[in-house]
Amino acid sequence: MDTHFWTSFLASLLAARVTTVGLLVMRRFEELARANTTYFSCFAAGVLISVSFLHIIPEAFEMAKAAPVWLLSGYVAMHLLNRILIAFVCDKPGTADFPMGLLPLLGLPPYSKSF
Repeated sequence: MDTHFWTSFLASLLAARVTTVGLLVMRRFEELARANTTYFSCFAAGVLISVSFLHIIPEAFEMAKAAPVWLLSGYVAMHLLNRILIAFVCDKPGTADFPMGLLPLLGLPPYSKSF
């Protein structure tokens, strides 16, 4: 087979292994994980943002002239959706963690569809 296939396959296996080990560690040290959930979320968001700014966004700007417009409109749409969810969902008692799961649920299908 093609070497690109094996490289991608091995990278996927490595990512699956790292994710599995991370989940097992979080399960083993559940109290520590619950106490530091905010920090873990911030770290994950920082990694995603830095990968976007350092790799994906410059490549998109080279590929399409309309990339800045799409980048800005996607950011504004997610920002407004976040503000709407906070205003109408988070202000209700007992639902403070609800948007944390809802935003990825709404954002992943269009992202996955693009591939």
